[in-house]
Amino acid sequence: MSLNETSLEKRFGQVSTSAGSIQSLSQLCLHYKSHHKKIASIWLRSIQKADVKHRLTLIYLANDIVQNAKRKNALSFIEDFKLILKDTIPYLRDEKIKKPVERVFSIWQDRNVFDAKFTSELKNRLNNTKTQSESVKSTSTTENNINSSAGNKNSSNDLLDCLNRLSNIEETINRIRASDNNVIHRLSQGPMTDINVGDSKLMGDLKLYISAVKSEIDERNKLSKLLEESIATQNKMLKESESQLSLYKAQLDKIVRLRNELG
Repeated sequence: MSLNETSLEKRFGQVSTSAGSIQSLSQLCLHYKSHHKKIASIWLRSIQKADVKHRLTLIYLANDIVQNAKRKNALSFIEDFKLILKDTIPYLRDEKIKKPVERVFSIWQDRNVFDAKFTSELKNRLNNTKTQSESVKSTSTTENNINSSAGNKNSSNDLLDCLNRLSNIEETINRIRASDNNVIHRLSQGPMTDINVGDSKLMGDLKLYISAVKSEIDERNKLSKLLEESIATQNKMLKESESQLSLYKAQLDKIVRLRNELG
């Protein structure tokens, strides 16, 4: 049995709030139950195109369709509408129709047309509120991002401090080398037996040089450790980002697949 989609979409656009008009169109939809996906898709398209007042009429029509579908065990209609109802919420938030729409959601919950979790989610979206689990998840994500940002900032500051200290140490070493390059060169070649221990300036420079080299070694070890920690942190953030991206891609693929099935 073929379905005249153009004619049906026209009827969706012309249905009135009277019980007779809604029931007649609802029965027509159930008569073409083998086209349930196409009917749900046309209904969604109609509600997206309709003015505010007519959107409420279409919600009343959906209410009649799903309740009769439940009684007649045409559960495919219920599943199809469940897939698209969340997409209608942005079109139903006008204050002129929001309360009546919410009452319809309550009827679905009271009569077990849709499960309580789903109808509660519809109400929360309608009122721009979040469920407790969504709030906790959002808060946790925000805190993690803040902590990660703070940790990255602290790590960056530590790296800069370490690099600054290394720069100062290198300046000291270069200054000592410039002041007595011959002695420093001899020192680097091995044990020195001809140093005049009475030369206080020479001994002072050597002690300062040795201390600076030790400090440089310590700072380079610290820098190496900081860089390893920074790389580990960046790798962790990269994996989290890749995981989040995969999740979003899966959700997008699901939405595209459902829209293709409906359209």
